Amino acid sequence: EGSAEGHMVSGGVLSKCYVLHVCLRAVLEVGFVLAQWKLFGFQVPVHFLCTSAPCSQPVDCYVSRPTEKTIFLLFMFCVGVFCILLNLLELNHLGWKKIRQAVRLRERASWGGCPGMGRGYKTFPPDSPSLTSLLGFREVTSTTFLPTLDLVVG
Repeated sequence: EGSAEGHMVSGGVLSKCYVLHVCLRAVLEVGFVLAQWKLFGFQVPVHFLCTSAPCSQPVDCYVSRPTEKTIFLLFMFCVGVFCILLNLLELNHLGWKKIRQAVRLRERASWGGCPGMGRGYKTFPPDSPSLTSLLGFREVTSTTFLPTLDLVVG
């Protein structure tokens, strides 16, 4: 039990760092999706009016393969939104996991650390047959891990 408690302490610190990591990742993803939308929009135009250098006068400039670029922008935007949704789902899962852990810890504290004893269960009397013998399993004294059945044919 000492190792389990030590695992929970380090798990708490790691859990906080991981939640911070997921939150930071979600914020960065939102920032990048918004920047992509602000810089490029959702569609690449076929042509636009160029008024900057090196053009000395306004000139119509044509974009090479605007359909492919538009599809790529939409794909990148969808991937970014999907990643944001996954980050939010992960934060939701971590939140429910923490709530369940808190409830379990509260239940263990109220039961005195032994699950089942706080609900009125009693231990078996010493002379009662074991569950394995009642189900037809042999008592195994060797180092085998799997129980064997006593099957009687006849």
